[in-house]
This record gives sequence, structure tokens and C-alpha cells, in this order.
Amino acid sequence: MTRSLLFMLVGALASCNVIAPIAAVIEPEDTTARAYRLPNRPCVIFVEDRGGAIGMNLPGVRSRIGKQATAYLLGNEIHTRMIEPDDALRVAQASDRASEMLPLSEIARRCRADLMVNVQVRAWALVGQDGVPRPTATAVVRVLDMNKRQQVFPDSSGDGREGFVVAQLAITDPNKVQSRQDARRVNLELADELGLQIARLFDEYITNPLGKNLR
Repeated sequence: MTRSLLFMLVGALASCNVIAPIAAVIEPEDTTARAYRLPNRPCVIFVEDRGGAIGMNLPGVRSRIGKQATAYLLGNEIHTRMIEPDDALRVAQASDRASEMLPLSEIARRCRADLMVNVQVRAWALVGQDGVPRPTATAVVRVLDMNKRQQVFPDSSGDGREGFVVAQLAITDPNKVQSRQDARRVNLELADELGLQIARLFDEYITNPLGKNLR
């Protein structure tokens, strides 16, 4: 349906009580541009938590973040040569157990990745400092080109804000984060949301789909 036809329809229905839904439907869409286009070369997502933001009590969260981001990129055909993120985690964890931190370039080499999306988790919390449930995670994302031996995103000469990602869940009920089982579920949901926001750095997507406010 063309824009002119939609406005004619709105005019014809101006005296009816259906005008609000129609207006909601034709509200302009907002599109978020991709921050960086990933070259279609072997690429692995490696999630780090060396500062302990997630903590040792949440095993599997780093894997969940990487898998969600990888699945989004593959599922939306943004990138077709993604390497299983757990491969990078296994390489890193084997080295960590030997009290030796491998360079990122070596992790990528062992995974046979030309590119690495390096995710550094900076903050992770289910409850805000005011005691109100506000599941939030932040991370810094970099793309490293191992062939060029350099960071290609964000521009290393800038402040890096293009690679800063925030994920937040709309949960305000304290009862939903009190039990261990519920907290575990919310943590995994937060991991999925962070993975989604990481992947969307490399995608152009609609942030205001037509009709999203239709009641």
C-alpha cells in the first residue's frame, strides 16, 4: 500500500474511532544503520570476562552470548562463515587452566579464524543500586583482523563508543529474580539480549516496525 493511499484512508476514517490504530500502523519506521560490515571470511566471536563482571557462579553465560550473536548473524545471512564460539572458549579455557593467557591472535589461529569479534563484558547485574530489578549488561566489542594484525572496528583512533553495547531487560518485579532458578533464567535471557545487541552492530535493522503500537 502506497503512502498516499494510506493518508487517503486516514482522511476517510477521520470521524471514526479506528483512526488511532490506523495512525499507529502508518507511523514511520526507524532504521538503525550497521556500525560495521563484517567481511565474509572465517570469523569467531570470543566473549571475555577477565574482570569478573559475570562471575564464576554463572557457567555457560559467555557461551550463550556468543551463540546468540552467531545464530543471529547466520540466521539473517549477515555472515555465512561463522565459527562455533565454543571453540574459542575451549582454547582459552585450556590455556587458562595451565596458568597461561593466550594472545587473542593465537586463539583465532587455533580456531582457524581470520576475524575475531572480541567481546569484553564490563558490567552484569540483575538488580540496580537502588534495589530495583533492572537486569543490565554492558560490553565493549572489537573486530580484529588477524591477517592485517590490527583492530578494524571501532576505529582505533577514536573513543571506541561505536563498539559499546548495552543490553537491558524490562523486568521490574522483585519476585522474578529472588529464587536461584528464576535468577538463572533471567541471566540467560540477559545473555541472549546482549548477544542480540552485539550482532546488531553488524546489521541494518528496523527499530520501529509498522504497527508495533497497534492495540
